[in-house]
Amino acid sequence: MSTLYLAARFERQDEMRVYRDRLELAGHVVTSRWLDEPGPAVPEYPAEAAQMCLEDIARSRWFVIFTDREMGRGGKDFETAWALTQCLGVRIVGPRVHVFHFLPAIVQYDTVDEFLETMGA
Repeated sequence: MSTLYLAARFERQDEMRVYRDRLELAGHVVTSRWLDEPGPAVPEYPAEAAQMCLEDIARSRWFVIFTDREMGRGGKDFETAWALTQCLGVRIVGPRVHVFHFLPAIVQYDTVDEFLETMGA
């Protein structure tokens, strides 16, 4: 069993819930409370929302960022840097979109299925 934090653009929240459910069925714990937050993508209390996400990351062993070619507001990129400073295992599902995604400590998967198979989900 592993604890994971799933990071993605807020607009992918429904998709991330599906992956969370698959991971949890396989015995993993997903700490990403943002998945159950109602919209909008920018919450009424942004400082509290940011603190919640950092707490969820800290409770995880693995940080998994789901990338795509769409530009977001940068929250997931900040979270990735935070996870690296906390010495968490960082995984990318999707394309490497900037130079920091090429750091040797980061493992990249081309597809969601490839990642979920690795996790036994």
